[in-house]
Amino acid sequence: MGTPEFRDIADLHVSAGALVFEHGWQSWSPTGTYPIDHPPARATTPARHIMGYRPELPAPDHTFQGEGLLALDSGTGEGVRVWSAPDPHREVPSIRLALQDHRAVVSANGAVREDVYQGAIEQALAQWAGELASRLGVGPVVSLPPFWCSWYQYFTRVTEADMRENLEAIDRLGLDVGLVQLDDGYQAGIGDWLVRSPAFPHP
Repeated sequence: MGTPEFRDIADLHVSAGALVFEHGWQSWSPTGTYPIDHPPARATTPARHIMGYRPELPAPDHTFQGEGLLALDSGTGEGVRVWSAPDPHREVPSIRLALQDHRAVVSANGAVREDVYQGAIEQALAQWAGELASRLGVGPVVSLPPFWCSWYQYFTRVTEADMRENLEAIDRLGLDVGLVQLDDGYQAGIGDWLVRSPAFPHP
């Protein structure tokens, strides 16, 4: 079974100040809001594509591609449009936006719902997330505290001394960090959380 074809779902006039929110495929994927005339960076190698993007569906050049979620503030005062998967448990369509002569042409390769919100794009996404949580019966979306994660500094080479040094620095500097995450280096092998890495020899 091949990948479903894309079909156009919207064609909207946009101003020079329009913004696009592009949602990534997984936790390593770039996700963010971009000026519509500056598409986000793409993977420069096949390995980087596999690590950060939907493997079987690279985005065309000069095209935004959100995985299950894409939003547009057209800059025309008509609100923020959010396109998303109706039920992400069942299907996560890719949603594309291409800029063509001051018009945003949006397409998707699966079922998509469209919602319109007022306010800034971040406010629209927060409202969308709350409504999605309600529809799925998972309760209200809570705000996460600022956090620090070992992965983004040390990758798999984190040590106990590194963790202690950063915890002490957080306290000494009075940083508003509510969560500290020890990521990956703790394990002896990928997926093996029962045996400690030699970097953490003591219980």
